[in-house]
Amino acid sequence: MATVTGAPTNSLSAFNVEIWSDLVIRQLRQVNVASAVLANSDYQGDVNKAGDTVHVRAYGRVTWGDYSKWSAISYQNLSSTSEPLVVDTAKYFAFGLDDIETVTSDQDLEAGYTEEATASLSDLIDTKLFAEYANAHADNKIGTAAAPITLDGTTNTVWAQLVAAEKALNLKNAPQQGRWFILGPDAKAWLSKDSTLLKSAQPIADALLRTGRPGMTATTAPGYLGTLNGFDVYLSNNLPKVGTDSKVTANLFGQGKPVAYASKLTRIETLRLETTFAWAVRGLLLHGSEVFAEHSKRFGVVFTN
Repeated sequence: MATVTGAPTNSLSAFNVEIWSDLVIRQLRQVNVASAVLANSDYQGDVNKAGDTVHVRAYGRVTWGDYSKWSAISYQNLSSTSEPLVVDTAKYFAFGLDDIETVTSDQDLEAGYTEEATASLSDLIDTKLFAEYANAHADNKIGTAAAPITLDGTTNTVWAQLVAAEKALNLKNAPQQGRWFILGPDAKAWLSKDSTLLKSAQPIADALLRTGRPGMTATTAPGYLGTLNGFDVYLSNNLPKVGTDSKVTANLFGQGKPVAYASKLTRIETLRLETTFAWAVRGLLLHGSEVFAEHSKRFGVVFTN
């Protein structure tokens, strides 16, 4: 990396790109809903370039048999399988800052750009992972983009959609623990206006009305609203908008982490621009996602408007 004698301390030349990228990743875990709630990053293999394949571990189902005294037992031959996941998307960022601005700035540039990079990276990852709704099991798709559920606060309530999602997962024998539902802003607004539900859900309702984030702690996943009908409920502004007019929201639900995801921030570097007096930072993100057939049974979508 090039250096400039006498460069100001708030110049991009002062960035330690390895420390900076670590800061971005740590902050990302605090704000990104998709990776925290539905993404499984338990993979094997290195991500070095677009087109690389990593291998996601999948475990066989343990079965139970009948037993009586002194009867012979049969041992099930279990082995984990490896599903291939192709890292098929490459995204980059690049920005520069003129020397005049860095000399006159009294702001902490590293903190400011860490925050901005985290926000934009979070949106990018949300977009990638939430788009996997298309690969949810067909039986777990409630409504369609062309014929969505029109929320009305009476018959087609958010609670009714939670019940429908619960039924879909139950029919697929999805475990009860670890179920989640991600709402868009419109559905969240209908939920907040559901006075019948809120009256019967004290004290969660009180916290929801006061803050929108009951029980929020430093260790709670981002976007967490509370628990309803066995689902941990989250809010995201980045859910897909679909339909001919892009006004239909794909609200997601599931159990565990059904979306396999592999990513790597690579080649983050600073450089001195040749055609002007400025420093620049640029970086490359490689990532890919997949919903495997067995996992699709634990993944669903409710289309609403």
